[in-house]
Amino acid sequence: MPETEKSVNVRTGEETITEVPTPEEGYVAGLLREREGYVRHNRPERVEAVDAELERLGYQWEEKVLDPDDDGDPDDGDGQGDGDGQGDETTPAPEPEKSEKPEPVARTSRQRAARTK
Repeated sequence: MPETEKSVNVRTGEETITEVPTPEEGYVAGLLREREGYVRHNRPERVEAVDAELERLGYQWEEKVLDPDDDGDPDDGDGQGDGDGQGDETTPAPEPEKSEKPEPVARTSRQRAARTK
């Protein structure tokens, strides 16, 4: 359970309550992120080690299974969508517009001085 911290805004006097994770919650969150990386990089021996540590801490598992091909973004157009077959195709990036006028050439102070003489 996160700890709560009460603070008061000095300027407005508004009271704010912030939830601060306990050190154990931070450790579990770090292990879950580490586990996700091992799943993505196909390191089953490291996943098992992290799972053992999470079990030792008494972490309650959800039924969600991490898929190494799913990048977590359901429809970002990179071809690695959520697997439902909708919106998973890759769309090409638009070409940059070309301006008709050439870019001005930057001149140094010596070049400017030579032009004015």
